[in-house]
Amino acid sequence: MNIWGFPLGQVFWEHFLMQHASPQSSSPSPENRLLCTKRCLLVSCVAFLFLGSIAAVLSLSIIFGIPVKPTSPSYRRCQTASKQLGFLCDDLTTCLPPSLLCNRKLDCSHGEDESTVYCGLQCPICSGWRCNTVFFADCDCIPKVRCKDGIQDCADWSDENTCV
Repeated sequence: MNIWGFPLGQVFWEHFLMQHASPQSSSPSPENRLLCTKRCLLVSCVAFLFLGSIAAVLSLSIIFGIPVKPTSPSYRRCQTASKQLGFLCDDLTTCLPPSLLCNRKLDCSHGEDESTVYCGLQCPICSGWRCNTVFFADCDCIPKVRCKDGIQDCADWSDENTCV
């Protein structure tokens, strides 16, 4: 029985070698080996170019990617001109001191310093140390356990210097 012109028991590769071999040897001719080498080289180059372009796109997207604006308060931290922690506006260049946050005056160009995300807090009665805090969720009051802990919580460092 023949399938595609090959006897059923004959291996395709053997038939291929017999058709493309020179009459003196049973191996493929140098021309056919060169043709395979050129074809393999072309396929390899195309594969490397494709993989290289994927790597370049991934690298560029990591390096120059659009920054995501998370809603966490830590994203809004920056250092003011007076070297204090401040509130970073959406323009990513304006850094406001904590005293300008939630003062009912728009200091950021988009008004995020008066946003209900940061200003809609109902502050409890202060049972700790009252100061102008650098962490906006503290409502100008820090717990006494954060006094003299080596971390600045008050804009004037009173939590580290005078807090009792």
